Amino acid sequence: MAISIIYTSFLISFVNVGVIGVLQIMMHFINFDDQGEDPRPWRSELIFTAYFTIISLAILWLSTKMPNAFTGMVLVNCQFLLLNNYTDLLQTRLNVGLSAVISIVLFATVLGITGWPLYLFAGGYLLFLLVKFQWFYPFDEHPYFVLTGRYIAGIAFWIAMQQVLHLSQNILEQRLFSFLIAATLCYGYLLVLRHDHVESTRNAHDVHFDSLTSANNWLTFREDLDASFLNHKGLAIVAMDIDRFKEINDTYGHLMGNQALVRFVATMQQTLTELAPQATFYRTGGEEFTVLLPETTMAEAKSIAAACQQRLQTLVLHTEDKQTFGLSSSMGVTVKTAGDTEVMDVFRRADHFLYHSKRNGRNQITTDDDAIAALD
Repeated sequence: MAISIIYTSFLISFVNVGVIGVLQIMMHFINFDDQGEDPRPWRSELIFTAYFTIISLAILWLSTKMPNAFTGMVLVNCQFLLLNNYTDLLQTRLNVGLSAVISIVLFATVLGITGWPLYLFAGGYLLFLLVKFQWFYPFDEHPYFVLTGRYIAGIAFWIAMQQVLHLSQNILEQRLFSFLIAATLCYGYLLVLRHDHVESTRNAHDVHFDSLTSANNWLTFREDLDASFLNHKGLAIVAMDIDRFKEINDTYGHLMGNQALVRFVATMQQTLTELAPQATFYRTGGEEFTVLLPETTMAEAKSIAAACQQRLQTLVLHTEDKQTFGLSSSMGVTVKTAGDTEVMDVFRRADHFLYHSKRNGRNQITTDDDAIAALD
């Protein structure tokens, strides 16, 4: 009996690992939203739920073709374990509930298994899934609850199956213990997958985003600038920096300087989101930042820059010793012209105007028009 339990445990674990592995490939191929940026993640998850449904249908159908009940119950065990594993990977309540309901329907239609014990179990299990999703998500941060929940669900499931199918004590014990072992193995596998996925996502994020402020970094700026230069005729660039930032560091300390950077970025990004949804904000140096504004005129870009300066004037930072200080920003604004043959020509001009603003008293905006007027 012990050998049979171990064998079936590894068998259903192996099948689940294979199914989950294919699911992981699908998630990467479809560019699954794991950062919560997609406003409707349930749509891509519907594809995964369709995949889960097809696999579940195949497993349960095969269980009806097995020569004996013992082998058939191994596949039933495999499908119920798959349901546990799949719902741990989801991030929308809709697909958690949908996958559970689909499994219940498949049990009733494919296996022809009905009866109040299974209905009672199905209701309790669905409630468990929703509670787990609401308060114990993601699964890797609550291992004791999730794993204990799996054990209780497995015990309740096979007790309900025994009540309906009148399984022998031998089949019940083997299926129950093999589920508990396989549930533990698969949960460990999911933890490894989750850890690797989080690390790879973090590394990919760090390549394109500034680690302190979470603004787009210089690499992303160069990539986006190249694309914008080629694809947009009305490209405007705003170069800006924080005035007297070195004095902030020297006076209040580097931790306060870091806080100033974070608050500056948050204020600029919020302002741009409200006034210029097409804008993209980048940290392109220590205290230097750049905004790309596709399909934007000089007048519009200057107005946006002025609004950013005005919003910044409302920002007040507080030190630990109850001191307060504000921030200001010098800016340079330019637009792409027919004479700009190199992608960096536009950026260099905006950067030059930025330093003109700093030399001209700071908290200023210098534009192409100002440069022309100075020449006149």
